[in-house]
Formats: sequence, C-alpha cells, structure tokens
Amino acid sequence: VLVCSHNHDLERETDSTGWVNELLMVDIEQVKTGLFSHPDNQQDIPTLSAVIKATPSHIRLNIEIKFDGVFDFSTAAALASMIKTGGISHPVLISSFNPFIVLYVRWMIPSVRTGYLVETPDMMKWIHVVHPDCFHPQADLLTSDVLEMCREKNLPLNVWTVNSCPAIKYCKQSNFQAVITDNPSALSI
Repeated sequence: VLVCSHNHDLERETDSTGWVNELLMVDIEQVKTGLFSHPDNQQDIPTLSAVIKATPSHIRLNIEIKFDGVFDFSTAAALASMIKTGGISHPVLISSFNPFIVLYVRWMIPSVRTGYLVETPDMMKWIHVVHPDCFHPQADLLTSDVLEMCREKNLPLNVWTVNSCPAIKYCKQSNFQAVITDNPSALSI
C-alpha cells in the first residue's frame, strides 16, 4: 500500500518513531502526523488511494517518489502498476530526487510526465542523462545559467520551496510552470 508522507523518518512530524517504509499498514494507521506543524489538527497518514479519491479528477497530481536506496524502485514499480491498472485517472507528474527513478518512470510509464528534483548543484549534471519533462530545482539554485539551460531545452521549471511574496512574484513574472510553497496565501499576489 502506498502512503503519502513527506518524511521517511516518523520522528520529524508524527507521534511515532522509526521509518515509514519499515512499518506495516496496520501500524501506520495508528500514527498521527502534524505533531509539530499543526498539533491541534493532527491527521492520519493517508494512503495514496485515499488522497486520489478525495482530489477532483481534473487536478494534476505531482507525486514525489521517495526511496530507500539509489536503486530502490519498489515505490516506482507500485505506482506504475497503479497507473497501468487505472488506479489513477488524474493527470500525473511523477518526480524524484533520484535520477534513476526518473529514468525508470520514463521507461515503465512513458505516457506520464516526469520531474527531476534537485537540491544541490552537483545533482544538476544528471538532467542531461535523465531528460525529465520538468525540472524542479530548489529556489536558491536558480542562476542565469540554469534559466538559460531550461530555455534552451524548453524545460518547464517547478521551483521549490518559495515562500516570500517577492520571490513568488518573480517566479510568476518569469513564467515558471509552478511554484511549490508552504505559503499558499502568497500565491494570490
């Protein structure tokens, strides 16, 4: 069963310990998340199926694949199976920090758009190998060279995590495809 959790380690945001990928579903069902970020409104860790069911079908899902090791394709394989059997009817963008997962998704589900997440400059070299449909750099990695490369490759930018109003305004003026933020109210500027 695929679950939706931003963090691998449960100590960061839940009332549990250990690693989410090491628990049985019966144990995950007992975990409450939001312990630190919204303690008055803690929630269960949802399954991907539950999130899909609760999301209107016209909404594009940006599903980030986490991994336990560089060649851990277990989540990507389960997601590919879910898509191929009709378990997801939404438009989908699958992203990962792992370039091998991006390649795997491009190979196993060529009809699905991919995004390569980057948090350090040395990760950028892989963009020329994996050829993602979208580039998801951490906002502070945006340089004139990166912007020029994306223009040359006609590569849409989905920038993260952008929380200030001036930075979001810059992203909008620059016609980035998407801005990932923890401050959704700033998107209305």
